[in-house]
Amino acid sequence: MDRHLSAAAPLSGQSDPALPFAASDNWVTSNIQIPMPCPNKKSASEELTPTLEVKGVHHRRLTEVIKTAFEDDTFLDFNIKPYKQFWKPSDDEPVQRVISECYSSNRALELEREVYETLPKPADPNVDTVIAWLMLWSDSTHLANFGTASLWPIYMYFGNLSKYTRCKPSSYAAHHIAYIPKIADFANDVYREQFGREPGDDVMRFLHRELFQSIWFLLLDSEFTEAYTNGILILCADGIVRRIFPRFHSYSADYPERILIVCIKFLARCLCPWCLILKEDIAKLGMKRDMKNRIKKLRRDGLQLRARVDKARKLIFEKGFGVESTAVKNLLDSESLTPVKNAFSLTLQEHNFNIFRLIPVDELHEFQLGKWRDVFVHLLRILQDLKDDSLTILDER
Repeated sequence: MDRHLSAAAPLSGQSDPALPFAASDNWVTSNIQIPMPCPNKKSASEELTPTLEVKGVHHRRLTEVIKTAFEDDTFLDFNIKPYKQFWKPSDDEPVQRVISECYSSNRALELEREVYETLPKPADPNVDTVIAWLMLWSDSTHLANFGTASLWPIYMYFGNLSKYTRCKPSSYAAHHIAYIPKIADFANDVYREQFGREPGDDVMRFLHRELFQSIWFLLLDSEFTEAYTNGILILCADGIVRRIFPRFHSYSADYPERILIVCIKFLARCLCPWCLILKEDIAKLGMKRDMKNRIKKLRRDGLQLRARVDKARKLIFEKGFGVESTAVKNLLDSESLTPVKNAFSLTLQEHNFNIFRLIPVDELHEFQLGKWRDVFVHLLRILQDLKDDSLTILDER
């Protein structure tokens, strides 16, 4: 995969169109610098700290992906206005709200209202305003049952397209926007060469978190933030010019990646990406008081949170404290935060972006591949142990 990517995007900007990830598909290659913390090593500032250079990060510019999607014939199937959908089962039953698509969700309506309230003045009355609901996914994936081959893609769907179309492989609705490289092998060598010691587990966790956010800083570039603020004029596939405002609708991932997205610790005391419920209170799930507490203790993104992270990073890089030292924990552990700057929070702060609202309820990861799967596998083992045709009967059902 790395060989194909390198051949597809050489320094000259030319590429073989027969290869995947060609430059014609707006793939670019960038290098990123990750500051390396070392206990008892002080620097004048974080900017002067020795860095780990990660070369050859393959990614696409989000604005180019958006332009391509709206200029493509697939746009003709896009829903460009959100709405509420209702269903009346019968004349005797009340009307029920139906939420089955991104564009019929409360989130979509909320994002459109947000855009219209902050439209640049004077807005062109002759150009229609359209929201591009961006739905993000990322998933570190093993490519084989044997060996260590793996891939960590970040990909994006447009919520304007029906889920029944998006789910078809033949629709090519998934847009890969970046690939996260592995750093474990060479990071040890670079760190040892710089500091004369092996990086501890806490340092490797820090570098891993920084890598994830650094790639999102690449993706959320100045061109995208300009489009986020003022929209981007696109001649759509139907021949009409529209002003497109990109908005992030959701970011779906399993728990290990959710904590990377929102910059909290893995299964820590406040383990939830949405609220500050303590681990010891999880058993109260389902109680009325529990739901009230979850609403009352929602996580808040803002200046105060970012200031705490900045202060923790100064302790690490300028004062020489360890990443998981007591001084750093005293600043961050009350909300199980990590000393990592969040790309979404920083880049979109003028829009009051709340990173914690980006994570949706995910039935697949939370239930179907979680506890329900465990229970179902256990029940299958019970049937298998009965030594009769119970499993066959279950299959027939």
